[in-house]
Amino acid sequence: MPDIQGVRSRRSNYGDAFNDAIESHHAFGSCIWGAIEMLTFHPLGTQQPLAGLRLARNGWTENDIAKAQLYARDRHSQVNVHQKFGALKHELNKNGRIVFRDPNFTARRYRDQQLLVPTADYSSASYRPRHQYDFDPKTFQPVTADASRSRGGGYSAAQQNLPSLVRMAVGVANWPQGQDAGIVTQAIRWAVEHQNCSLSVHDIPILAQRQGFVAPAESSTMGWDQNARNRIVPVVDASDKYTVP
Repeated sequence: MPDIQGVRSRRSNYGDAFNDAIESHHAFGSCIWGAIEMLTFHPLGTQQPLAGLRLARNGWTENDIAKAQLYARDRHSQVNVHQKFGALKHELNKNGRIVFRDPNFTARRYRDQQLLVPTADYSSASYRPRHQYDFDPKTFQPVTADASRSRGGGYSAAQQNLPSLVRMAVGVANWPQGQDAGIVTQAIRWAVEHQNCSLSVHDIPILAQRQGFVAPAESSTMGWDQNARNRIVPVVDASDKYTVP
């Protein structure tokens, strides 16, 4: 593993589990991300409102998100999960207030809005799964509460200042597996194995094409996010680190 520079110290109430995670404002890039990949390699990215709402609409509770985020870093004790749950509850409510421009937002009040309807409820050919899993800045608007938004949409200059793929792997102990190991996982693993610190998320599409990475079959379905949740939660619940106080 090459020496990684630029890891910023960040205090937390749950064991400093995310000290080495990349910053919340960093762009996801123009590629398909699985839910587990988001919570593993860009755990603070749920602070980008549409990213957080994507998980909420597909059955992920704050507790589920906390379990997946902390499991990726092998810090998934019940105490840590409980403390992270509190932070996520505030965060996801804030996401809704920003996206819907309603200070009184609740998920119940807005449950019939497209952004909160589970993708598994859609079957129309005009609403393809890629729209749900792709963070292409041409279509994904990273709405924020500050001036980082641009009139033309897409990512700001600050968001485009991206960490390397190798940097995104720092602190990760449990990597996505099976159907949850998408193109992003394959690209980050390739960069780590080849010690290539020059690649960022914007290089993933070209790297995937050159190396012949194959997306999981579930990524072409509406249920990828829900299935990911159904896989990871039992794994965390059954682990010794979670069950032993």
